[in-house]
Amino acid sequence: MIEDHCRLIPLLTDEMKDAVHKAAKENNDGVLDPTHAVIKNGQIIGAISVQVQCASWWMDSEKSGKRDTLSVLQCLDTLMLDRQIFTYLMPCKETSPYYKIMDRGGFEKLSGNWGLFLKKLKE
Repeated sequence: MIEDHCRLIPLLTDEMKDAVHKAAKENNDGVLDPTHAVIKNGQIIGAISVQVQCASWWMDSEKSGKRDTLSVLQCLDTLMLDRQIFTYLMPCKETSPYYKIMDRGGFEKLSGNWGLFLKKLKE
């Protein structure tokens, strides 16, 4: 009876994370940095990440140039590495001057038609 209900289990090993990625891929989907598997009837039916790493960035369009951008991008990578973050997301609007050059900065565009949503929880 309890097997019919969804439950979360923490992903404590690389094998468990690989199993989540495999299950998502078989379902033509994926998940970034999963921390927990959703289990129902003994099978992985989903995953949750409570640690997706994301950075946001603003540069003054009048007071900064290409060299400033390159310098700050290198600093951002250094900050991430200092925090042991080896993969991170960077939202970028299509109207941004950086949008067309994100791939040159080492970013991979994620495919799909989706939006980025923010939820603020009360303390």
